[in-house]
Amino acid sequence: MQKIIEFKEGDAETIDLPTSKFDAALCRWGLIYLPDLKAGLSNIHRSLVDGGRLAAAVWASPDKVPFLSVVMSTVLRETQKPPPPSGIPGPFSLADQRVTETALSETGFKNIAVERMNVIFTYSSPEEYTHFHQAILAPAHALLADQSPKRKEEIWDAVTQAVNEYADNTGSVKLDNEVICFSAKK
Repeated sequence: MQKIIEFKEGDAETIDLPTSKFDAALCRWGLIYLPDLKAGLSNIHRSLVDGGRLAAAVWASPDKVPFLSVVMSTVLRETQKPPPPSGIPGPFSLADQRVTETALSETGFKNIAVERMNVIFTYSSPEEYTHFHQAILAPAHALLADQSPKRKEEIWDAVTQAVNEYADNTGSVKLDNEVICFSAKK
């Protein structure tokens, strides 16, 4: 029997997916950025066949995710900006697993299972960690948007200094992070 895998890219809240078409949906660190979590989950639920499964991962609380919290806390401190208010999409917006469990249940998912696991990120140096986040971390760039180029450079240098705390005697940085994994069935 031949299986066909089809990948779709788009906004989970509004992407036009066929009803009852997919056997599974995967979402790795994407639910955290949805302005309307229930709309996104409803759309995913609608697109799954009966018995179809959703697997998703979100980040735990900042104190358990230095991979992101080192850079975000440093940028916030250096820019003297407050953290985003509760309920705003972002890296830690679903750190309370009850929020995701409730949203899954309210959008029709059943057999919701939750597992916490550790994910380790390793960088050859504090500088590599900083360069990585400069390339990918949109929330940090949003916080830095009103800073001068010189000030941005100083702030990124502060990030490098902050993550140096996690460097071993060879200069390698190893960050142990907690991720919350969900699986649910339509």
